[in-house]
Amino acid sequence: MDEKSLIKKLRNLSKDKSISLNLTDDAAVLQDFIISKDILIENVHFIYRNNLNDIILKAVTSNVSDIAAMGAEAKYLLLGLGLPDYIDDADLLKALEKALDHYKLDLIGGDLSKSALLFISVTIIGRKNKFLLTRKGAKPGDIVFVSRPLGKSIYYLNKELGGDFVTEHYHLEAEVELGKFLGTLPFVTSCTDISDGLGVDLASIADTSKVKIIIDKNKIPVAENISVSTDEILKSGEEYALTFTIDKKYYETFLKIVPKKVYEIGIVEKGSGVFLKTEKDFLEISLYGYLHKT
Repeated sequence: MDEKSLIKKLRNLSKDKSISLNLTDDAAVLQDFIISKDILIENVHFIYRNNLNDIILKAVTSNVSDIAAMGAEAKYLLLGLGLPDYIDDADLLKALEKALDHYKLDLIGGDLSKSALLFISVTIIGRKNKFLLTRKGAKPGDIVFVSRPLGKSIYYLNKELGGDFVTEHYHLEAEVELGKFLGTLPFVTSCTDISDGLGVDLASIADTSKVKIIIDKNKIPVAENISVSTDEILKSGEEYALTFTIDKKYYETFLKIVPKKVYEIGIVEKGSGVFLKTEKDFLEISLYGYLHKT
């Protein structure tokens, strides 16, 4: 069973949909707080090569990115660790302090245990902004954006899997400031972060909003100094860029006030699914990305 199918079954266990958002979004909403949870497991999500700083930063970034995707600001962190004997306490403390300082987070609790492999569980609590951004709300006519060029994650991951000692893919930043900015705007109709791949993550917006999304192949921005195919770009997870939709009536206003360069890549239409517009036809890309197995 894949993650998406299991989550659908888990929705029956969620009683208060106003908090869980029916398990359809990046985080839960509890009054004025946004709560995100993620786990990273050695040899599943990362390869341990005495690069604890990189791994801890990635674990924290993954959750901060979820908070940013809701338009909120990450504030507090709870940490669960399964620690094998080869993890040095002093190195762990330094890595954690560095990651907390990087995102201005306060460690408020957690749990520790021995483990055969390194296991990291992070819960981050953020404060809700003026507007709550979710995956539900995109409507026909909305313009689709992505926050930055893509492809670094899959490019450097492939290098690492090929035996190169590279760390660039561990250092992709959560879009903290852009997320907070988008959370102040009434015309951002949906938002998510690219954690599993552009195709899959846009499909989460299309499915939840009950719309079709069309992406123009020629408009997808590609990071500099890498060589990747369109297929790889669409499937590149753990990019931590934001992809979001804007009400077309506010398109010009948005471009004037957005504090950083963002990239228009498509449009929302009636229908369902996510499609890539090429020179010849339309290719459905709703499943382009990492589909977790359970």
